[in-house]
Amino acid sequence: MPTKTRKRQASDSGQSPPAKRPTVPPTLSAPLSLFDEAEPYRIATACFPIRVLTPKWKQGRNRAPSTPHILQLRKSFDKGLYRTDLSNTLRVACSPEHVDRMTAELKRQGDTRADWKQRTPNAWPSFWEWQSVNPEPVELMDGQHRVEALKEYLKDRKDAEDEAWWLCDVYNQGGSSL
Repeated sequence: MPTKTRKRQASDSGQSPPAKRPTVPPTLSAPLSLFDEAEPYRIATACFPIRVLTPKWKQGRNRAPSTPHILQLRKSFDKGLYRTDLSNTLRVACSPEHVDRMTAELKRQGDTRADWKQRTPNAWPSFWEWQSVNPEPVELMDGQHRVEALKEYLKDRKDAEDEAWWLCDVYNQGGSSL
């Protein structure tokens, strides 16, 4: 009776088997953008006065401002500011407690909003009175050139104080490892 021979395997020769190519789940086939990865740490989207935004960080260091870039942005503002365009929001960081204090103040003033993370125009709260509620400025993570360009743009305008604001996505300062 003939004996059945088995196929020779890599382990028979003392070599390890060839590595299998990892299969990537369909949901992970495209890498997430940095902003998509940061989304779980976004605690609000709100309009902020630029006077309360600072490019100085408690940890790390922001890049130095580029004067040519600021001037280029300033010139582009003559065509429109687009400061409420969701692809043009500033990214800022502060503690959730600061946002909680601000939202509590807005609720005290009659705001009935339930979700502070909504990104629809009618849902954007104004954090105009930030300084009266929170003594600390808000750290500007992304957008320092737009803020400086806006200051230049508004320099000689009569309505400068009322127009010195930008829509910001607010991230938990202590919650992200990004």
